[in-house]
This record gives sequence, C-alpha cells and structure tokens, in this order.
Amino acid sequence: MLYNFYKYSFHDLSLELIDNSDTPKSILDKLISLEQAIISEYLRKQKNLLGIEKLGSEIRSNSIIKSIFHDTTSDNRKLVKLTAHYHSYLNTILSELKKSKDDQLYFFVFENDFRKRSKVVDSSSRDSNYIKNRLDLLSSSFIPKTRSHLYIIEMYMFSNYSRQNEQWKILI
Repeated sequence: MLYNFYKYSFHDLSLELIDNSDTPKSILDKLISLEQAIISEYLRKQKNLLGIEKLGSEIRSNSIIKSIFHDTTSDNRKLVKLTAHYHSYLNTILSELKKSKDDQLYFFVFENDFRKRSKVVDSSSRDSNYIKNRLDLLSSSFIPKTRSHLYIIEMYMFSNYSRQNEQWKILI
C-alpha cells in the first residue's frame, strides 16, 4: 500500500507529513492486511475484470477488515476508518478520542483522486485536508486533555496498481 503519513498536532494545528518508515510495525501490519483484504474482495466481486466498482458494502461487511479497524494493537495503537460520508467524521473522531484515552490513534482515509477513480468507498468521503479542517475546528474549542497529537494515514495507491484507460487495475 502506498500512503502519505501525517502527524496532526492539537497544540499548533499543524499537519506534518512524516516519513513512512516511521510507521509503527503494528500499524504497518494492519495496512498490509487491509490491502490484502480489499484486493481479495476486488477479485471475488470482479472475477478478474478491469477496474474496481463500489466495494463499500464489501469493505463494511468483511470480517477481516472489521477486525483491522476494531482491534487495538498490543502496543496500544488503533487504526480508525474514516471512509464513510464526511458528515460522520467529527462524530467518529470525537468518539475515538473519548474511547481511546490511552491509545495512539491512526485515522485511515483514501486520497481524493484515488478514491474518485477507484470507487473503492463512498464518493462523499474526504481526504487528510478535510480531516485537518475538522480537527482545527475541534481544537479551536478545546484541546484534548489526554493527547497532543494523532496520525492520519492517507492511502493513494495499492502496491500493485496501475491506471489504464482512466480506470484502475490491480496487477496481481
């Protein structure tokens, strides 16, 4: 999986692009499993045809994907899915901040261009810039007591993926 890795600071409202090599192994393992599960759903649904079409339902109901986003790692890190309609983002963020007081949070989103072209998830979902704006809005009212930052992982490509004829094709 190819992705941008960001660190958001509640104190100075910055969104810093950090090196992917700084991704904790436990989160990287989840990202690898996530990519494999999405590819598996693609192959199952498309039967090796070109392009991905609307895998949102399959992603929501896949038990492997559910556990990737539900389970906290042994080193207290949690990957949180923000791929639904963007109106739900602030509720999800607030809920996770409240529930996960001791966990480091990693919010997972799809980059806009990739999301639009691949149609993997809801077309009304948003990318890291939108999340930053929501977090800035939140931080203008209060700074969370239990944490100074969180992370955003913005996927922009599968590891073995290419664009052909304005469609995405997984190369397996």
